[in-house]
This record gives sequence, structure tokens and C-alpha cells, in this order.
Amino acid sequence: MLSKIHNAIFSNSQLNYKYMKKVDKIVLNRFDSWQSDPVPGFNDGDDPLALKYFGHTSSDDNIFGEIQIVPMLTGLFWEVEHTAIYKPKPEYKGISRSFEMRQQTQEVLNGLKKFEETFEKLLSENRNNGNHKT
Repeated sequence: MLSKIHNAIFSNSQLNYKYMKKVDKIVLNRFDSWQSDPVPGFNDGDDPLALKYFGHTSSDDNIFGEIQIVPMLTGLFWEVEHTAIYKPKPEYKGISRSFEMRQQTQEVLNGLKKFEETFEKLLSENRNNGNHKT
């Protein structure tokens, strides 16, 4: 049996180094036998695209759990990508591994990250200019 917790955060800047260290500590203290398996960025030195943890629950070895912490827009894109490429037909599996699709996926994820960064920048400017209501 698989149990999955998917925590989608908005925005990408919340998934920064300081936040990741806190999450690592909390998750690995609570689930001390679990493995950390961050989803790597596209290039060496890139921040992870998402944090992922997996293992068996302490209450029942038949229950396998997974926790994912992922920027919301990235997670939604991955849901669409997974449904469109992996689910419909087995022959679609090879498409995701092609250079062209990997390149397009990278462009989409970079675009989503830029969208979130722009949103945050404008939100910060809006707050600094007093253009918000509490």
C-alpha cells in the first residue's frame, strides 16, 4: 500500500536552502528510517526542483510512504505531464526521455519559476508601496 503526502507551496522562493534544511530535519527526525531523495535541477549546481522522502511506516512495513514538497506550479505541471505522457499508452514512456521533450520540460519549469519570481517581486513592491489591505 502506498501513502503519499504532496505539499505544494507557492512560491518557489519558499523552497530555498534555509527552508530545505528545516524540512530535512523535521521529516528525517519524524521518519528516521526514511530516505531523502531530492529531485535534482537540470544542471550541476542547480537547486533541487522538489524535495522527496520515502520509506516504510513504523506502524506497518506493508505501508510505503512518500512525502513530496514541490512548488505548486511545478507540481501541477508534473500532474499534467504524468497523465499525458505516462498514463494513456505504454508507447508514450519513451517520449519523456527524448532530448526534445526534456528540453521542452526544462523550458516549461524555468518559465513557471520565472512566473513565481515575478509574482513575488510584484507582491513585494505592492506591499512596500502600501498597496495592500490587511
